[in-house]
Amino acid sequence: MSKNNKKRRRCQDHGDAVAGDVGCSKPAKKRNKGGRVDMLELNKQPRPAEVTHLVLSQYFPCLQTLREHLLSSLPSSSRIRRRKIAAIGDRVDGKEGAADKTLEAAVAHLLDSTIVAASEERAAPSDGRWEQWANFSQRGDESYVTLSDGVTKALFCQSEIVSFVIWSLFEREKKCGGWPRHLLCDGFSRGPVSRANGYVGLAAADAVPGIFVTQPNPRVKIVKSSPWPELLSMLGQAGEKMMIDLLLDHSIFIKVPTGNENYYQLSGRPITNLEPIIAAKSQDPGKVHGSQKSAAKIVFVRSRMLYARAALNARGAVHFGLRHIHVLNRYPAISDADKGRKGGDGEPADVARQEKMRGNTIHCMMYLFPRQFGLHNAFTSVVDHTQTSQRFQDYTLREEEIQQKYQGSSLGRVSIPKRLRGAPFHLVEKMQVLHRRCSYSALLKHYCPASSTDEIVASLKDGGAKIDEHRLILDLATPAVHVSAYCQAVLSRLVPDKFWGDGQIRVANKKVFLKHVDHFVKLRRFETMNLHELSQGLKINEIEWLAPPGLARQKASQSDRRKRLEIFQEFLYYLFDSILIPLIRSNFYVTESSTHRSQLFFFRHDVWRQIAEPFMAVLKVNMYEEVNTDEAQQILASRDLNFSQVRLLPKGSSMRPITNLRRRTLAQGSKKMLGASINTILGPAHTMLKYEKTKDPSRLGSAMFSVGDIYSRLKAFKERVGTSNQRFYFAKVDVKAAFDTIPQSAVLQLISDIPTHGQYKLIKHAEVGRASGDPSAPGKIAKRWRSYARGIGDHITFMDVLSTQIARNKNNSVYFESVFQKVHNTIDLMNLITSHIKQNLVRIGKKFYRQKDGIPQGSILSSLLCNYFYADLELKKLPFLQSDDCLLLRLIDDFLLITLDVSKARQFVEVMHAGVPEYGVTVNPSKSLVNFDLVCQGVEVPKPGPGRSTEFPYCGTLISCSSLDVSKDRRDPTAPRALTVDFSRHQGRNFQRKVLNAFKIQSHLMFFDSTHNSRRTVLANLFGALAETARKMWAYARAMPQGRRPRTHVVLQTVATLVDVAYALLASRSRRARFPGYECGISKKLVKWLSLHAFRRVLAKRQAGYGQVLSWLNAEIRKLNFKGKLPACNV
Repeated sequence: MSKNNKKRRRCQDHGDAVAGDVGCSKPAKKRNKGGRVDMLELNKQPRPAEVTHLVLSQYFPCLQTLREHLLSSLPSSSRIRRRKIAAIGDRVDGKEGAADKTLEAAVAHLLDSTIVAASEERAAPSDGRWEQWANFSQRGDESYVTLSDGVTKALFCQSEIVSFVIWSLFEREKKCGGWPRHLLCDGFSRGPVSRANGYVGLAAADAVPGIFVTQPNPRVKIVKSSPWPELLSMLGQAGEKMMIDLLLDHSIFIKVPTGNENYYQLSGRPITNLEPIIAAKSQDPGKVHGSQKSAAKIVFVRSRMLYARAALNARGAVHFGLRHIHVLNRYPAISDADKGRKGGDGEPADVARQEKMRGNTIHCMMYLFPRQFGLHNAFTSVVDHTQTSQRFQDYTLREEEIQQKYQGSSLGRVSIPKRLRGAPFHLVEKMQVLHRRCSYSALLKHYCPASSTDEIVASLKDGGAKIDEHRLILDLATPAVHVSAYCQAVLSRLVPDKFWGDGQIRVANKKVFLKHVDHFVKLRRFETMNLHELSQGLKINEIEWLAPPGLARQKASQSDRRKRLEIFQEFLYYLFDSILIPLIRSNFYVTESSTHRSQLFFFRHDVWRQIAEPFMAVLKVNMYEEVNTDEAQQILASRDLNFSQVRLLPKGSSMRPITNLRRRTLAQGSKKMLGASINTILGPAHTMLKYEKTKDPSRLGSAMFSVGDIYSRLKAFKERVGTSNQRFYFAKVDVKAAFDTIPQSAVLQLISDIPTHGQYKLIKHAEVGRASGDPSAPGKIAKRWRSYARGIGDHITFMDVLSTQIARNKNNSVYFESVFQKVHNTIDLMNLITSHIKQNLVRIGKKFYRQKDGIPQGSILSSLLCNYFYADLELKKLPFLQSDDCLLLRLIDDFLLITLDVSKARQFVEVMHAGVPEYGVTVNPSKSLVNFDLVCQGVEVPKPGPGRSTEFPYCGTLISCSSLDVSKDRRDPTAPRALTVDFSRHQGRNFQRKVLNAFKIQSHLMFFDSTHNSRRTVLANLFGALAETARKMWAYARAMPQGRRPRTHVVLQTVATLVDVAYALLASRSRRARFPGYECGISKKLVKWLSLHAFRRVLAKRQAGYGQVLSWLNAEIRKLNFKGKLPACNV
């Protein structure tokens, strides 16, 4: 072979010269002085550079950029290829043409912004994919040949590789008959699909043998299009294998250009189908048996005891004690009065009685120990979410399950599990007897005596006259300590003492159990308790009834101890889930109040009925009209929307009606299956309106969708008019009962003009992000499915929507869309909205009612409908405010006008106070507020109270009347009321997370933007936020049990971490990049100084237990040696 031929073959083997490479420089002809060292380093296999991401790192142990992945995957002999991959993008400013530079920049961006994730370290594939690839592409082994046709050949080859990957994934699942759970396979089907089912014809380039397209897959289009083919052309002879391995064995995530560290999943198994690595590692193989849930994951469903209806006896009075459907009432102990009765078949009376008693006891044991009888249970069974929306099923009734298992055989002859024979059987039998003897009503009267309700009932009948808002309704609630005492007294009488053991063990166990009962009753609304917490402190090794028959005195083996714990935990779960919660539910109406966010109030059912019935009677007359049952059933049968239910929420001296339209109710014609909630059914209409809102926001007028929207509007207004030598006039009005007074026909007429398309496509997308706001803690992962709409003919892609809308203000989230799209006709969506508004059915008791006026409260559509409707009011009734010297803000029904013209402010107040009947608008004069002298309709309009003459309150903020600076209104000290304490494990970590989140929710841009606020205001806002955080920290620690409160070093570490997090949140580059125009010119030293002083000011008044913390704070303040004056702040 000639010398030239040898060179040519060597170039082919190593892929040194490939036509069509993108931006790759030619290899140097001469070696530099260090050439030998460079060659040795190129021959070494590069060590992968790991990438970290707050979400992806919890699912994948190995993350790399696409560039690093390719460098580590190329053969060691491909030195020049690795050099070109490493250098791509370095010469974008070279002498090549503009097209070449743009293409090279695109490839470089793809290499550096794309993450390749691997679930585990993989060995060389041995599934014969290369032979399959050769057969699929209908050519022989050409691994030694490079892509000599350049990008044109690469484009065809890349498309063929993607088709092969899809075919291979289907073939891999063909043996087990499954469906490939891979994002590239979405929208494909193994067999032909009829056009009626959505069949789409295949283009020649998309042909995959035996695979048909049912929906276009945008991810497949992305992987087949530029710059992926150009990348393939750079990989040379190994390119095809590397690309196939990449798409088959890895997950690919491309970066979203907006937000902070957001990614779009392009390929791989959907991240929503994966489990975090931490969850997988936490499962000890030696301790996990089948699908058994750990005690820490079995959380009692406390929400079941809320908002219960009273059970009535034959005389219509409230029945106290456990309900009649409780198993202890349906299968009671046989009384002595039955001894003289005969059996059905002539058997002696005592034999029949004993058999019936045994059957009743076994029936009760099936409820106490369902796992031992092989019935559905909270430990090993899968929850059927078609029958419940709770984490665990309600086991009040098991009759159908028992009948199916034992097929109607006599329960008296059912074999009892071996571990439940003897002592356990007799203890359950004794529990039945104690239940029959327990006087629930007498205990309730003793521990929870009823207050006189005459005054409250009289006031409600007179229209809810104001007396003392804290004395009227909430003071009629039974204190939680009394409810706890009642529950402990019932359980002490109901549960035989032998269940807790003998002697001192019995005394200690019973005391610990009743302490847990007290803690459970006193928990706040969103606080939880799990079975692991309930088991703490209980000694079970010496409880005799848990031991195998005849082996109570012998030492237990490990398997026996595990079995004892299993049985005892079943018993504990039954006591709380099926006795304690039903006991509270059947005797008390449990609710929160408008003024107390998290605290629960317990009203005896008889007291609550006397309070609620007069108000409900007024509600039926003023808001609803009764509908005949037959008519209501016809309406419900003709549509998907179900009826809703109304509950009353205490609010001062009155009641507020609440309808929960997110609640799933029983489907039509079913006694078990739950249908979709009303808000879920309205989801497509809501998504369509959101699309139109984004497309044309001008139709919403001055509407705001959150308090944070004040910032952008106010900042733009200030830049437009300035503040020097200006006087601003403020006027605020509040519409009375806005949702309930909007005319139904008028709002439907207005909404009918909103849609701009005849049809809309609804596309679902997944969003996976961190549920916790603490970046230093592992945090939980939240997986959500959301929808967005697209008009027919609108060719905007999901990536466009993701970049411009969804991910714009998000952090560390991962997205992907579903390829399956649902088309909705505008006529159908408008009919749905019309039915929802015109035929809003509610059920009160056993009767149906229709809402006469207004739009449904609690509806997912209500806010948007209200905003569109009041925007029309602004356009037609307030046109004089459409000028540069006016700023009108509206949050639902709360209007605020800021203007330079006092006459416009007066005219605005006069128009609103006069009312606008065609829009159903009536203003509450007592809630109006102005910062100038104004008499309207003979009544002086109120002005801000003492100390607020320079600041105007609006929606929880204070706006300066002279400079328009924004600060937070801290007059309402709600910290103790809004607490939710986490009593589970990791107390220190949860404590720190709560404190950091307390500051984060106060770190909105409008309080700390120094381009809008003065430096004095920014510092006052920061000091106030830090002081409020310190107060919440103290309140949270105080609410924790005495022995589990954070130690001194945990508090010090939390304060130090808060300084770092506060500075990062307020002055970080990422915040300035995400919000152009935002500045916060404060130093970290100043943040630390203010933090130390804020915590010292709060803790100095509450020094018990914080002596060392205060000493540390004083020492750190002296170290800073900072000269300055603390900002004035009303904390």
